[in-house]
Amino acid sequence: MTDRTSALDFSLHRSDFMVVIHGNRIDFGSPAAWEEDQLLPTGALGLSPAAAVLSYGLGVFEGLKVHRSRDGRLLGFRVGDHARRFQRSAETLTLASLPVERFQAAVQRLAAANRALVPEREAGSLYVRALLFADEPMLGLAPCRKFCAAFYCSPVGSYFAAAAGIRLRLLNQARVAAGGTGSAKAIGNYSGSLVVRSRWQARGFDDVLYSHAGGGGRITETTGSNPFVRFGDNTVATPRLDDQILPGITRDSVLALLRDDGEAIAERDVTAEEILGGGRELFCTGTAWTVQPVSELHDGRHHRAFAEQETSRRLRERLDRIKTGDLPDRHGWISDIS
Repeated sequence: MTDRTSALDFSLHRSDFMVVIHGNRIDFGSPAAWEEDQLLPTGALGLSPAAAVLSYGLGVFEGLKVHRSRDGRLLGFRVGDHARRFQRSAETLTLASLPVERFQAAVQRLAAANRALVPEREAGSLYVRALLFADEPMLGLAPCRKFCAAFYCSPVGSYFAAAAGIRLRLLNQARVAAGGTGSAKAIGNYSGSLVVRSRWQARGFDDVLYSHAGGGGRITETTGSNPFVRFGDNTVATPRLDDQILPGITRDSVLALLRDDGEAIAERDVTAEEILGGGRELFCTGTAWTVQPVSELHDGRHHRAFAEQETSRRLRERLDRIKTGDLPDRHGWISDIS
């Protein structure tokens, strides 16, 4: 283990190499031609100040993890699923979509080139960030013809330091607009939530839980995760997907594991009132967050503490063991990068 992979938290540690792929198309609707990927020393990407991504936010991203197995192999988790969501996000913002096999090859090449930075199996993982953005200089707003896909990475540890669970502030406020880009991993979806989260972090909360733009007290997401709640009847519920909710890869993985266990699952509208009134266990899922228990939920008038964390801890341990090859991969989630 190097000095860049010891005592890790979830922050940026400079990697040795990045992968860059440039693409272009004749016009909107035409298939893109993608150049050969370039493995380059990690460094700056040259951009015109008129690049459409800077003025109009025409960019999307993905985050995925590569883990080290007990025997030293590098294992990617659901790389193909991240590639397909990358495509859907790009299409939502009129960007050209990178072929799945090119995405997978870029992740494999990046992880192999930065192999020395992948932490030991119990110390963390290599977080891979994939970007796709319009780098075409443009003054007016219109679909672009020139694009850049860039892949970089960083060794990371846990997102939250608190092992006992996090505190969430429930907001009667939407994370994104109805009918917008909420189901895409668009860069603009995250910048707007930063000031909101920062205000509540200053008051002792770890994050916020947003409500549906359509009202009714229906919850959607935190700033970067999908919520799950276990109720008194033992049903585990999570908000059904719509245009305000990102279809999380970890969310889907947790649903699969719950089905494997024969749990009663409901993908439906979930209200803040029913969580505060009858939720037994609350937890959140995401690539960075993994499976994170929630210890407290506040809405300004009401407060509920969640002492029960058995489901989240069981799911997190199982997912971690699948990712590192210690448990069989029954769902075809693991890519052997070696």
